[in-house]
Amino acid sequence: MNHTASKQHGGPSNFPTDGDVFMQMLEAMTKEELTVGLREAMENMTEENYDSTLIDAYLAALDRKAPMPEAPDTNTSFTNFKNKLLQTFSAENASAVSTRRKVQSAWRVGLAAALIAICLMGGMVVAQAAGVDVFGAIARWTDEVFSLGAIRSNGADDGTSTPALADNGVVNSNETTYASLQEALDDYGITEVREPTWIPDGYEFEDVEVDSWPDDGSLIGLFAKYYDGANFLQIQIGYYNGNANMQVEKTDASVETFLVGDLTVYLLENVNSNSAAWATEHYECYISGAVEKHALKRMVLSAYASTP
Repeated sequence: MNHTASKQHGGPSNFPTDGDVFMQMLEAMTKEELTVGLREAMENMTEENYDSTLIDAYLAALDRKAPMPEAPDTNTSFTNFKNKLLQTFSAENASAVSTRRKVQSAWRVGLAAALIAICLMGGMVVAQAAGVDVFGAIARWTDEVFSLGAIRSNGADDGTSTPALADNGVVNSNETTYASLQEALDDYGITEVREPTWIPDGYEFEDVEVDSWPDDGSLIGLFAKYYDGANFLQIQIGYYNGNANMQVEKTDASVETFLVGDLTVYLLENVNSNSAAWATEHYECYISGAVEKHALKRMVLSAYASTP
């Protein structure tokens, strides 16, 4: 079947005149044809002619053709949602635009994304209800700034200095000298992040700075530096509770992603450096330096005992 029911729609009049024929067409379609039809219907809609009845008919037909399975547990839902979102919509994460035409396009893309996510990832709602901040855990970026949470208006770190890990209050800098980043991580009982076992040729560990709260000594963040005689390679690890404390400058080059287990790692470009960024349950992590992105990927993989 080369045509879709959406081509029979013609306007925001709910169902076509012959509703029975339209429903029969939907029932005769395969799951793939229904998906294409739904997408085409969405592409032809604007805020003025949005037709929820037509969309409901497609969704109901899709549910009959491919019933939604029972919702998986919270952790599985969260992992599956991130993977599907990256595969389907990574190219749609862009800065806001001001013209009416682009606003309408963004509206259609956002609505289509929401509908398809509902069809494919029903467990997302279960995860959110169970206390997992599904939406807050997704990175955000513009042409100039990247963050593992909401974009702040007070600028970004350029990758050359320690980020403002605490915006309010006084912090303590641990004066302990560590022989490696891993030694500092072990000292603070951090197991979600490990020091990479592979470092680009020429770079050697120089030092690690640890910031903590003065009242209880709890960790705010670590900042490790590696040096090759000309350039610094830096690893930043900050405490993360769903609200990003760090953000970095970037160019308008596309953000790349890869997965390490259930972690999504983002690769981004700056003018004279590249960065890898990811978040665990309690920490946000950045590796930045004047090295190629494939080298950053190899570092992240080595930190999680994956084959580089």
